[in-house]
Amino acid sequence: MATPVAQVVKVNWKLVFPWLALFRALGLALHVRQIFVGMIAVLLIAAGENIIGAIPLPRGLPGTPFDSSLVSWVLLPWVDLIYPLLPKWMFSNSATFSSPGLDWSDKLRILFRFTWVFVIGGLAGGILVRRAGMEFAREESVGLLSTVRFVLKRSVDYLSAPALPLGAVAALWVPLWLLGFVAEVISAPVGLGLGGYLLFAVWGLVHAVGIVMAILLIAVFLGWPMMIAAVSINGGDGFDGLSRGFGFVLDRWRYYAWCVLLMIFYGGLSLCLVMIVLRGGEYLALAALSSGASGWYTQGTESPWHILKSILVRGFAYSFFWSSMAIIYLVLRQSVDNAELHDIYVEGSPQDSDGLQSLINPSLPDPPPPTLLPIINQP
Repeated sequence: MATPVAQVVKVNWKLVFPWLALFRALGLALHVRQIFVGMIAVLLIAAGENIIGAIPLPRGLPGTPFDSSLVSWVLLPWVDLIYPLLPKWMFSNSATFSSPGLDWSDKLRILFRFTWVFVIGGLAGGILVRRAGMEFAREESVGLLSTVRFVLKRSVDYLSAPALPLGAVAALWVPLWLLGFVAEVISAPVGLGLGGYLLFAVWGLVHAVGIVMAILLIAVFLGWPMMIAAVSINGGDGFDGLSRGFGFVLDRWRYYAWCVLLMIFYGGLSLCLVMIVLRGGEYLALAALSSGASGWYTQGTESPWHILKSILVRGFAYSFFWSSMAIIYLVLRQSVDNAELHDIYVEGSPQDSDGLQSLINPSLPDPPPPTLLPIINQP
């Protein structure tokens, strides 16, 4: 009797759990050009904040320090974009859009800052996602200048995708503002509180409009990275980026939340590693200097380098965030559209018959030519 032989099957865990590809984000984020783009974005945002702070408006906006926790560093582009617009209780040490005592000039300054970060963060994210996506999908490092040209050519698409729902929020804001203005006008001369009665009568409708605005803002906030990634990876327009960003987040919100949580965990470990390397190098350098200079201490000369180190860490945080979002987008797209992880739009590729831009999949070989079988005539 023959002895049965057990066959050992090797499991490809990356096919079973596609989100394991997120662990490649650190390698993508550590590329020098990726960190350089992140540092440029940080410097441009800081320069814009200084310029906005110098605008001669009646009142000065108090400082807006953000939470320095590890989660805030991992989600730095999200935090930079949205924290001045969040409720006061979420950032108790910051002056936000809803803080009491802020007049129109302060709120205008916050909106200017939001617009600046919205533009710079979106375009920098497009560059970082494009380079990370090409490295992940095709194993090739594209040039920085060619990537910048790719993004600038589609700058309207990068900005219009999230701007469309924000425009809808602004359109809903205007009638509520007019209603509040009318209530103030009819209450002032009479003093009978008619405006309060008016608002009480229509409060249900006002609250419903506010809920719609909240849903739109949450969807834009969560889908903003997916919209940027859709334009960079699929090469589509702003409407395509908007539909994919909303669709992926709403259809696969549990999967998206799991990927973001994994990104926070892995990004926190990566940032700890970067800080250990930087601070360890600083400690060893100072120890070597002090041992050779009889206790001479370089506190006065290291301050500019501390600023550079802070910019370097922030640049790495931007690089890691957008590199992770490129992989998350590919994973969600595979779950929704059943597309391959290695599909990415390449300029100059042939187009489909319906005019849609095609995706190139370098992992699939060309099909073999058909085999012609001889025809045998039987008697």
